[in-house]
Amino acid sequence: MRKVCSLVFGLGVFLFFWLVLPYHLRFHEQFQFFRFGTDYFMDSVLHPEGFSFYLGGFFTQFFRYPWAGALIIALLLVLMQRLVARISYGVTCRVAGSARSNTPGNTFLYPLTFLPSAFVWLLLCNENFMISAVVALLLALGAVNLYQRAGSGKSRIAVFYILQPVLFFLAGGTVLIFTACFMYLEALRIGSRGRWKAYALRVLPAVALVFLYPVAVRLFWQYPYERLLGGIHFYRYYYFSYPIQYVAWALAAAVPLLCRLIPAPGTARLNRIISPALWVLLAAATVAGLYHFADRDKELLFAYDTLVYEEQWDEVLQRAQKDTPGSSIEMVAVNLALWKTGRLETELFQYPQQGPEGLLLPFRRDFVTPLMMSEVYLHLGMVNSVQRNAYDAMEAIPDFQKSARCYQRLAQTNIINGHYRVARTYLEQLSKTVFYRKWAHETMQYLGNEERLGNEKRIAEHPLYGRIRRIRYRDEMLFSPQGLNAMLDVLYRNNRENKMAYAYMLAYTLLAKDLERFADYITLEYPAGGDQPLPVPYQEALVLYWVQNNPSLEGIPWNISGDVRKKLDDFTAMYQQFAGGRPEQALKKDFGKTYWYYVFFTKI
Repeated sequence: MRKVCSLVFGLGVFLFFWLVLPYHLRFHEQFQFFRFGTDYFMDSVLHPEGFSFYLGGFFTQFFRYPWAGALIIALLLVLMQRLVARISYGVTCRVAGSARSNTPGNTFLYPLTFLPSAFVWLLLCNENFMISAVVALLLALGAVNLYQRAGSGKSRIAVFYILQPVLFFLAGGTVLIFTACFMYLEALRIGSRGRWKAYALRVLPAVALVFLYPVAVRLFWQYPYERLLGGIHFYRYYYFSYPIQYVAWALAAAVPLLCRLIPAPGTARLNRIISPALWVLLAAATVAGLYHFADRDKELLFAYDTLVYEEQWDEVLQRAQKDTPGSSIEMVAVNLALWKTGRLETELFQYPQQGPEGLLLPFRRDFVTPLMMSEVYLHLGMVNSVQRNAYDAMEAIPDFQKSARCYQRLAQTNIINGHYRVARTYLEQLSKTVFYRKWAHETMQYLGNEERLGNEKRIAEHPLYGRIRRIRYRDEMLFSPQGLNAMLDVLYRNNRENKMAYAYMLAYTLLAKDLERFADYITLEYPAGGDQPLPVPYQEALVLYWVQNNPSLEGIPWNISGDVRKKLDDFTAMYQQFAGGRPEQALKKDFGKTYWYYVFFTKI
């Protein structure tokens, strides 16, 4: 029955992360860079808490596939529950006047052994809570089990004092859990015999050593004392603590003690009532906690970012139709997908635009926004901006890790710019990974050899490298976040083949409600007086521009369809009907996806 309960719990964890928060797992994978090799292993493990960090990175690399990441998390949490159960029900203690015997905890409290795992499940809903924290907690619980199996007397105490410094170096502050369990397990062994002096001699040095280890470590590694005890790699933001994680530590140490100390109910009937009640309470609390901790807005953001990175443009648009984008960075993804599917010019206002920032985001000091913008800049041909954003994003990762995704992008930009030796250094590191090795080896074929750097013919034929090389801006250009539209103008005038720059330039002026400049730019591809058909959003913008300066559409020099003319009349009539009131809702039904509705009712 207990194994079935563990299996059901693990299945719930697996399905949750696979189906509900899969892109949280992808987020983890993108901002670490686990490599196989002696150098990386030694750099990782030869510092406090390094082994748990190394194992955490090893597991995280598999999060590239959400089902694999969900399976790993499920296995880790089930293992945690089983370890807590073994500590709770495998304590050997001495009962006064009798031989030493196994006296397991009260079985009706078995549901409590799921508490630490369930709480860690909630913590993992936070994308900044690291897998290395789970690994460190498991190492501490594993050490407790080793100590329990060490027999009795001096050998058991010796095992503890050997494991304690080793565990501190491997798993950091979770040694506090190990020490706390040692204290009460030793107390349970004494029982009522009253040998408290011997107990103090065993336990007090252990307590003192826990707080002395960080002092000794600081002689060799310059970590803050509180980080050495609280966790160096347990939370992504190094300079910020995550105190709620210590609740999981407390539960891991306290649950076995509670199972030992809480007396069994007086009757079997009460026993049969309490245990199911605990199961129900645990399940209800876990579901309520998941509802509170699982951030669906962030999951949607991570989904857009991942889908853009993988160039799944149709999936981006399908998601936008299902769940309305709620932030500018999500609209950046949607608008890029519209361009890549050939629908930006015709369907720009079929989605809830939020201003020019939904097209090109200004620079932000974080490690997510620059990556999204690097995707846009790449397709625009702004290669140096791509390279700067990818590098800035990697350097902004709060726990100072590298990023396989950024390394991949930096390799690509250096190939496009012809810096083949630099590209090779990135590819050599990527070749030491599991999931980027094949791509790295294939990409190295474009680099040639030392005698002849770069296979220029193959690069020119490549669907990405060749196209970007043709449209990229080759002269010096000062990047200005305040002048993004002017930069698009420069890109287009430098190379008329860069149709994306032109479409983005027009879209930017539309979203900025700059009709004067839009009317100027439109003539570059759609000359006044020509009969070339215009996309409907462009027609809507031009008729609005015209009627702002003329009494009617008579004489407008662009080819405006009859449908747009009629729709403008209907919009004007309904708008005047609600003059002085609130016409937004009345107009939204028929005109919510027109440029006119955007101009009058969207604040930017």
